Amino acid sequence: MPNVNSGLTVTSTAILQGGGDITMDGVTLGAYQGGVVMTFAQDTVFIDSDHVMGHIDAEKMNTTLQVSTELEQVTLENLAIGWGLHSSSVLSGTSSKTLDLVPGTSLEKAQLVFLGMSGTSRTQNRTFTLYDVIRVGSSGSTFYRGTKLVLPVTFEALMNSSGSYGTIVDTTIS
Repeated sequence: MPNVNSGLTVTSTAILQGGGDITMDGVTLGAYQGGVVMTFAQDTVFIDSDHVMGHIDAEKMNTTLQVSTELEQVTLENLAIGWGLHSSSVLSGTSSKTLDLVPGTSLEKAQLVFLGMSGTSRTQNRTFTLYDVIRVGSSGSTFYRGTKLVLPVTFEALMNSSGSYGTIVDTTIS
């Protein structure tokens, strides 16, 4: 009788070096620092047999793509994104802005674009576009007086109707 076991393969890659700019749905979120880490996870099902000692076949079942970085500008809008709050959580008045700390009841999809230096060459710029992402995981920062503050964020990419997460384009710096 066949036995089916599942495994998980995870590969992380620094897709952009150093810092650069990030936009979400065309709105500039400012800069990121420390690069962008892209993680592919693949669920694999292994098939065993009673007649041999080991796997006799395998199938790919699912693939996920996550990206993580640190936002340098800790604006109220970026806090809303990092903490998974609804985009309408930031309320603008005539002389002030308020971040309403009410979690949203739905996940907001957005296009995410990173622009920075290629992870493989200092003579190339890299544009990393993800067609649809949602913010996942948890994010927090310690607020100390006189220290640099960054906001760690993680996004999970969703495939579009063509089965693609996005694109990575390298252009030579002239």
